[in-house]
Amino acid sequence: MATSLFFTRHKLMRVLDLFEAEFEGGKVPSSIGKLIHLRYLSFKWSNATQLPSSMRNLKKLLYLNLNIHFEVYMPNILNEMRELTFLCLPKRLHDKTKLELGNLVKLETLKNFNTKHERVTDLQGMTRLRSLSIYITNESYTTKTLSSLLREMRCLENLTTKYYDNSTNDDNDDEEGFVWDFVNLKELKLEIYMPRLPDAQRFPSHLTTILLKECLLKEDPMPILETLLHLKEISLHDRSFCGRRMVCSRDGFPQLQTLEFDGLEEWEEWIVEEGSMPLLRTLEIWDCPKLKEIPDGLRFITNLEDLRVYNMGDEFDLRLSERYLPSHLTTISLSGCRLTEDPMPILEKLLHLKEIRLWSKFFCGRRMVCSRDGFSQLQKLEFRGLEEWEEWIVEEGSMPFLHTLNIWSCRELKEIPDGGGFPQLQKLQFDGLKEWEEWIVEEGSMPLLHTLVIWDCPKLKELPDGLRFITSLKNLEFYDMEKGWKKRLSKGGKDYYKVPSVKFNDY
Repeated sequence: MATSLFFTRHKLMRVLDLFEAEFEGGKVPSSIGKLIHLRYLSFKWSNATQLPSSMRNLKKLLYLNLNIHFEVYMPNILNEMRELTFLCLPKRLHDKTKLELGNLVKLETLKNFNTKHERVTDLQGMTRLRSLSIYITNESYTTKTLSSLLREMRCLENLTTKYYDNSTNDDNDDEEGFVWDFVNLKELKLEIYMPRLPDAQRFPSHLTTILLKECLLKEDPMPILETLLHLKEISLHDRSFCGRRMVCSRDGFPQLQTLEFDGLEEWEEWIVEEGSMPLLRTLEIWDCPKLKEIPDGLRFITNLEDLRVYNMGDEFDLRLSERYLPSHLTTISLSGCRLTEDPMPILEKLLHLKEIRLWSKFFCGRRMVCSRDGFSQLQKLEFRGLEEWEEWIVEEGSMPFLHTLNIWSCRELKEIPDGGGFPQLQKLQFDGLKEWEEWIVEEGSMPLLHTLVIWDCPKLKELPDGLRFITSLKNLEFYDMEKGWKKRLSKGGKDYYKVPSVKFNDY
């Protein structure tokens, strides 16, 4: 716990990181104001809820991080910290808090600026700002008002704008009122009602990243976004688009590498033409309940390595076949697809796969088989929440380079296969296997295993005798197991001989 005495004894300190620090009653001692030589001060994720007025003495600060999860009360103490170049304000301030920032003209990064607690006019002198996140809670500020105040920020590279009380009235239905021509802007994140995007020529010319949320765009944004030649990352999140159809056309998005869709509730159809997004590496689709299928055109994107599809609707067709899946995938993460047929015969034909995550409701069948010589490059495999899955067969020679295996909350799975010994396996984790009773490990199996985690497997009676042959095993963790486990594995216990050199933790 950070105390008053601590601050009193360290008056010459220049750097103080109070990450996750605990203060009695959340109150920061006033003696912190004696640390007048401080250049760096962070309260990130601490429990500080009351900051003292004495902090105004910290006039040499260059960096101040007040990223605190709780509501914070702080007096008007920042305006004298004229040397600040980095300031992260609390996301939640006491209702009556008012802060003056007009003197902070050397700021280069300003996070969590809120029009409820700070004056927008104070931004006018901050012409050195490179990164700004501003949250608008006062209805008197429109996109036009904000535009006029930000117009002089020619150094701005990163801008986040959010309207907390997002209105969909006609006053905000004007993308023309927003300043789009920041010369150096590279990252733009907008959470504002904006039913139409401006023409492509009005976007910042060097934009590399764009995130849109709650915009309620009525028209397909792709014809405009795909002409922004420097875009490398696009995220379309909750209700950013409320239309039905999107098309990525030939030769569009020449530099795009990452594409995310999340929470597009009305989106039904996506067409990707051959030649679109040639450099795309990562594609994520989350919670798009009406989307019917992945587009056929994905198979033409030879650079696509990471495909993640989560929590789709009942009608979604993953089109799990060699014809539709990009052949160079190295990572695939899937959930909510509700497949009834074993996916392994198709997945193991993706010869470059190194990591697979199959999560809740991806597979609703009973049996999966990993065949001989399948998954020749696979290194990580994770199953989570496959509630109908009962049987897993791993033929000898399958997954020869697998080094991490996690099986979580697969309640009906009763037996763990030997897998031909899993010759490269280093980390093994089981969690929530409610019906699992017996585990046999043959001599020579998993010769490189160093970490074993077992969590909430109530019917598993004991560790297998074969673990004693695994000399590389150094870490054993078990959670929510029967009380007798700790006694049996402790020195002198019944099973101690199986893991005599292993450090274990129980919770």
